[in-house]
Amino acid sequence: MRCVPFGDEFRMMRNNISMSEMYNGYCMKFNNEEIRKLFCNKFSEEIRSQIIYIAEDGGEADLESGKKIETIAFDKEENISIMFLGHQTSIFAYNQEIMFIDEASRGSYTISDIYGNVVYEGKMREMSHEQMLDFFSKPSCRTFGTTMNETVRASGY
Repeated sequence: MRCVPFGDEFRMMRNNISMSEMYNGYCMKFNNEEIRKLFCNKFSEEIRSQIIYIAEDGGEADLESGKKIETIAFDKEENISIMFLGHQTSIFAYNQEIMFIDEASRGSYTISDIYGNVVYEGKMREMSHEQMLDFFSKPSCRTFGTTMNETVRASGY
């Protein structure tokens, strides 16, 4: 079966440009609709009903509020959460952090910024938003053994 590209991937092929060239500024600036559709919908309905959305100002929000979602927490203590900062996305699980850093900002990090954390060394700018959010959902789902939709199960996670 042939996979047909869509969205950013289709425009990239049509215009013969790299995914990295598609981004103006940081590559992980996700909007609320992308977070809902491409990340949150990977989880079971039971898990989605427990998600706490936290806006940039630190207050609780929802995906339709118009406030930019910065963090998704899976419990009130934020033991398991994911933070979308634009230049970096981090998955937190019980005081451990997995950092995904935009290549455009890597030079601004010091050893103390990343000390004790797991830092993904891949090239985020070569992925579409859909690919990134799918990529982030896999360790998040595995962290607490949630039931994922068929798309994630079919991918082997």
